[in-house]
Amino acid sequence: MLSGCNKEDVGVNEVGVSPLLNSIMPSSGPHNTQVAIKGRYFKSDEGPTVVSFNGREAQIVSISDTMIKVLVPTRAGTGPINVFNGDESTSGLVFNYVYTITVSTFCGNGTPVFLMVTLLWLSLINLLV
Repeated sequence: MLSGCNKEDVGVNEVGVSPLLNSIMPSSGPHNTQVAIKGRYFKSDEGPTVVSFNGREAQIVSISDTMIKVLVPTRAGTGPINVFNGDESTSGLVFNYVYTITVSTFCGNGTPVFLMVTLLWLSLINLLV
């Protein structure tokens, strides 16, 4: 008896096969950057696929057996990308996390400064009229 494979068999993750990471794009960015991870054997019937950046779990946007799109988690830091599916895992590609700073200015009670100044100005006009 002869057996063989066909195109539909290519890329299907067999039990006990670790995910294979080939590339990431982009390789750096701040939190919420969408990153495409290319490789093989990402989907598994053995359990959910989980992706982490330097130990912090990422939100998966889409997944196929050869590509995962994820959002970089907050404060991920620079480090390896790990892909877990079922009992198998792999890491190796490094993502360079870019820290960003957000500056907001508020008055003591949480009212934005420009709103506070506008209200003060309107109050002075009402006093003069």
